[in-house]
Amino acid sequence: MIDKYGADALRFSLTQSAAPGRDMQLSDDSFVGARNFTNKMWNASRFVFMNMQNVSWDKEFIMAVWPLELADKWILSEYRLLVKNVTDAYNSYDMDTAARLIYDFFWSKYCDWYIEVSKIRLNCQEENKKKLALSVLAEILSGVLKLVHPIMPFITEELWQALTGLTGSVDRQRTSSIMKASWPESDQEKVDRAAIKDMQVIQEIVTSVRTVRSEMGVPPGKVIDALIKVGSSRVKELLDLHIDYLKILMKAENIEVGENLIRPDKSVVAVAADAEVYIPLKGLIDADKEKQRLLKELGAAQADEEFCKRRMENKDFVSRAPQKEIEKIQNRLNDDRSKIESLKTNLKELES
Repeated sequence: MIDKYGADALRFSLTQSAAPGRDMQLSDDSFVGARNFTNKMWNASRFVFMNMQNVSWDKEFIMAVWPLELADKWILSEYRLLVKNVTDAYNSYDMDTAARLIYDFFWSKYCDWYIEVSKIRLNCQEENKKKLALSVLAEILSGVLKLVHPIMPFITEELWQALTGLTGSVDRQRTSSIMKASWPESDQEKVDRAAIKDMQVIQEIVTSVRTVRSEMGVPPGKVIDALIKVGSSRVKELLDLHIDYLKILMKAENIEVGENLIRPDKSVVAVAADAEVYIPLKGLIDADKEKQRLLKELGAAQADEEFCKRRMENKDFVSRAPQKEIEKIQNRLNDDRSKIESLKTNLKELES
């Protein structure tokens, strides 16, 4: 397995699977997932290093002197919570929980959300804004490398050496090895709950739009327009203030935010907790091709629904099959019904 996937991937896979009181179920898939995580760490670190080489660092530069944005406050707060939770898991020998917490934070929150938002400043012309974003990126990367080092000692040492080589002039804790570095500290008093809540509003809206884009077959690289109807002036103020976040995360060019917006014709709606997003379809998709694709999916979903329905109505199957198999078929039936309803709604929008 080491020859095939690498020692760090093997160690992470075993650690992530080591739930107390449960036999490990090992397969190639578990090692592939760990190898993909290793590659994610490597590529994200290279992205940070590449951008750090494009700015000039100096001893006087201190991250705290510059005003933090919402995304900075959010990721730093999530990071402080991560440090506490991972440290608690290690101290109680709950190794699989520690591994999963690190995986979820780094892959989703750090890479999928914060790095994407940071690109706004990394691509701007203001040096101080670049340096602030890079300082946050570097600080959190440094901390995550320390947290995961007990599980993945090899890649973390190599990336640590590369990181400290770039930040040595401003890193007060530069050491000869990550093994000698101090353990990350978690100051819970600095956790900004308001920033976490505000960022969740933005994430819910973006996630709902991404789901609709996928369901309607809008190409990933296609830029959209959007109207966001909000339920309060506070949410409107939040979205107006962070419209750049929405544009880069939703891949949108024009966004209008308001409390009394009217849904335009030939548009789809993405529903989030605090808002409705209207996306005009004109110019985004080939209506005829999309209609044929949806009809094909609808037919397949209806056929599977009928199959599952017959199975659940079969008394012999229900009385003899294992409970897990019955639940599997019931869940499949429920998923088919939800999918059919969604497909019919999308078809209705195309035909209106």
